Amino acid sequence: MANVIVRLATAEDAPAIADIYHDYVAHTVISFERIPPTEQEMERRIISCCAVYPFLVCTVDDRVVGYAYATRQMERAAYDWNAEVSVYLDKTVQGKGIGRALYEALEKLLRAMGVVNLYARMAEPNPRSKQLHVAMGYTEIGRLHKTGFKQGKWWDVIYFEKHLALHDTDHMPIRSVRELGPALVEEILRYAVQQVRL
Repeated sequence: MANVIVRLATAEDAPAIADIYHDYVAHTVISFERIPPTEQEMERRIISCCAVYPFLVCTVDDRVVGYAYATRQMERAAYDWNAEVSVYLDKTVQGKGIGRALYEALEKLLRAMGVVNLYARMAEPNPRSKQLHVAMGYTEIGRLHKTGFKQGKWWDVIYFEKHLALHDTDHMPIRSVRELGPALVEEILRYAVQQVRL
């Protein structure tokens, strides 16, 4: 039986994460980047993200096969309780529950941090990602028509949202993922693994 682990990413995961992301950039319109980030750039992104938000990896027998992370959604202070989420998988493990496991862990960590609203965006067509988001309770809220030019064509981008908490008026400032207790983080990550079907 495969040994599946969901954990917080470290700088040492940058080469494997860059390798997974490379195909999305070089061969698809799922990412609108044109040049795949180097390992050094990916390490910088991981470190920057982890200062506040979760950046998770899933490993199978010690090999990184997928990752998910959250970033700040918009810059103004009124958006402090929002986050944008993304997930990427190695093509060999798609359809096995790893994306869902990563997203469930990510959402639980963000809820514990005090995040209220989640947003995701994707170029269309991306049926696997769209199916995952709908299955996880995200609602399509809008579309930018022919907004990205890549591979000789213009592509639409669709936006999704999900609410993690009530929209009351007494929310405390969000905490960083580093401020969450290690026992809570470990419990959330351990539970996520149960979604994987290998």
